[in-house]
Amino acid sequence: MQEHAKPAVFSNLAPAAAGLAALLIAASAAAQTAPPTNPQRARVQALLATLPQASDVSNGVEPEVVDGKPAQPGRWPFVVALLDKGTSDNYNAQFCGGTLIDNNHVLTAAHCVEGSSAGSMQVLVDTNSLAQGGRRIDVTRVTIHPDFGSNPFLQADVAVLRLGQAVNDITPVTYASSPAQDNSVAPDDARTTVLGWGQLTWLRPGPEEMHQARLPRNTIGECNNLNFYGGRLTDKNVCAGDLQQPSKSACYGDSGGPLVARNDSGKTVQIGVVSGGPSVCGDVPGYFARVGSFAKWIDKQVTAP
Repeated sequence: MQEHAKPAVFSNLAPAAAGLAALLIAASAAAQTAPPTNPQRARVQALLATLPQASDVSNGVEPEVVDGKPAQPGRWPFVVALLDKGTSDNYNAQFCGGTLIDNNHVLTAAHCVEGSSAGSMQVLVDTNSLAQGGRRIDVTRVTIHPDFGSNPFLQADVAVLRLGQAVNDITPVTYASSPAQDNSVAPDDARTTVLGWGQLTWLRPGPEEMHQARLPRNTIGECNNLNFYGGRLTDKNVCAGDLQQPSKSACYGDSGGPLVARNDSGKTVQIGVVSGGPSVCGDVPGYFARVGSFAKWIDKQVTAP
């Protein structure tokens, strides 16, 4: 497959170490050769650049799967890519992820679609690849949770998209119906899986093929004890990642995609929506919107006329 270069965007640059200069030079060169970012991706990048950073260096783009592996084709059929409708190439058009939650609706992150019209985006279904296969479907309605905002981390970061045509050949994901159910499916320390097309390492282009990574679920208390979060996550978040040796995580480009786990019968259940984390992915565990906390609101959007 052809190697693409997604743009590197920088904010709040305050390098304190001489060794950082080489990284900044490399990033500058990458930005000069990268294709122009699509307007949807630029909008998401600008929003995320305003959030707290765990490092002085930020590439200002949306979260993605770090230190994972390619997902097996057909293993996660409900995962979709959000695309800028005005960009014809799927790789360059992709700006976020999402999940098919019934034949006509997609669940994603509110920060992926805030300030954007339904007519400006499409959803790519039925493929793991941004290079080939799949089909684009128009979005006809965007509904963002009314409590969405930053405090200073993203809160109530969920949105539901209505599709212009039904997707009847793909089985939607089951999402947690309550906090109690997601605790049952993925108790503390349980292994979860994050999925998306985000960057694999900092300053490296995102992949054409969807990737996955296994992450342990942490208690909110454990993550709030980290300096980065400082007690500011709530029980409407899920925090997942290795507390002792961080490496795997969601990263830039995975925003809106799913955090899933398997219940006792082996069924996949979505418990989180990729929301945010540190600017240099893998530094500390990332945080997700807790789907069970918003399930009743999601149900209402799915059944709305």
